[in-house]
Amino acid sequence: MTSPKPPKKYENFVKQYPKLMKAWEQIQEGKSNPMADLLESNEAISKYIKPSEIDQLMDFNLHLGNAPQKCREILEKINNV
Repeated sequence: MTSPKPPKKYENFVKQYPKLMKAWEQIQEGKSNPMADLLESNEAISKYIKPSEIDQLMDFNLHLGNAPQKCREILEKINNV
């Protein structure tokens, strides 16, 4: 059975940002995320954002907000049903 063809937008994205797709493949394989290095080596980005700022932006813990607490509250309610 043949896999369906990816949407045109996906194909255009892969052509425009091949390094991002390679990074995603590495993450899916359980390897370390190379995105910070890719961003730091990009002249257009590093002109505006310092490497330390990129590292901070890549820290997912800074973007979770209260999601972990909300998840625990929901699980507690489910377990009490």
